[in-house]
Amino acid sequence: MRSIERAGEWLKRAKSNLARAKVGKISPEILYEDLCFDAQQAVEKALKSLL
Repeated sequence: MRSIERAGEWLKRAKSNLARAKVGKISPEILYEDLCFDAQQAVEKALKSLL
């Protein structure tokens, strides 16, 4: 797999994590720490796409 394809995959996954984090606490079953984890993962994966 080429570097540009790998970068695209990481960015796709980052966007998915960010979308989940943006949904917010729409249910009492969703924990704030899980939303924070998704936001953190979005940043980490976006940075991986740059590297």
